[in-house]
Amino acid sequence: MKHNIGIDVGGTKIEGIILFNDVIVYKKRIKTQANLGYNKVLSNISKMYFMLIEYIEASDHTLGIGTPGSLMKDTGALKNCNVSVMNNKKIKMDIESTLNREVVIENDANCFVLAEAIHSEQWKTTTIFGAVLGTGCGAGIVVNGKLIEGRNQLSGEWGHMSIHQNGLKCYCGRNGCAERYISGRGVEDIYESMTGKRISMEMIIEGYRQGKEYEKQVVEDFLDDVSFSLANIISIIDPHLIIVGGGLSSIDIVLQQLPERVSLMINRPQNMFNIQTALLGDSAGSIGAAIRGATTEIEE
Repeated sequence: MKHNIGIDVGGTKIEGIILFNDVIVYKKRIKTQANLGYNKVLSNISKMYFMLIEYIEASDHTLGIGTPGSLMKDTGALKNCNVSVMNNKKIKMDIESTLNREVVIENDANCFVLAEAIHSEQWKTTTIFGAVLGTGCGAGIVVNGKLIEGRNQLSGEWGHMSIHQNGLKCYCGRNGCAERYISGRGVEDIYESMTGKRISMEMIIEGYRQGKEYEKQVVEDFLDDVSFSLANIISIIDPHLIIVGGGLSSIDIVLQQLPERVSLMINRPQNMFNIQTALLGDSAGSIGAAIRGATTEIEE
């Protein structure tokens, strides 16, 4: 039996994980250091991989890597990636050249929903929407046990669904993308534009709890925008289960308030949809990458 290695590349950290017989046997994190450029990110991915194979003494293994954004089928370039130095880069080819082996590259939110979905008793007979609310925001869809990627591998890209037609400019080139409003970085940007100072999402939430004016306005708008975005998803695909993960999902007020707010926006009672918090914490992405690497090899 092979080890299954998964690497999750995020805006601030790279996490590597090793599964054996579906059990985590090793986990490691290092900084992404995207501020130092694309080649540094590649170098750190390579560094992580070699630390992982050293742990298993280079025994037989599969490898899946999760990244923000989507690979374009025609060019192989990465698009809509919130780690901006990775945008328009042929990351699959570059990583394979660096590691001297084939790799499976998958959207990080797809990895997240795949890992979370298999923990649902009915995942092979249901539609599951997995939403990631973190530094950025992403999503993936699993239907009857299959990851839905779409013709152009854009399925689930709710971060680039416009929720304010004449809204803030997004790094993708469009205006009003959800990414600019319902991600941690987006909320921090909005607060800075209102007050002239930048504070962390954690400090904004703390200010909201204390009843501070600007923090309360920003958080209320954030909760409304998340609810509006989820209401749109429910109206389009009517999923059996919505799983919310990422760092912002661990903020208690988010999961406490979303069901009622979403219910008001779709004019349906709360028992007609199911919103749950992620079970695997912030390691779901790397676990899903490992699963994706293993299952893609089986499919081939």
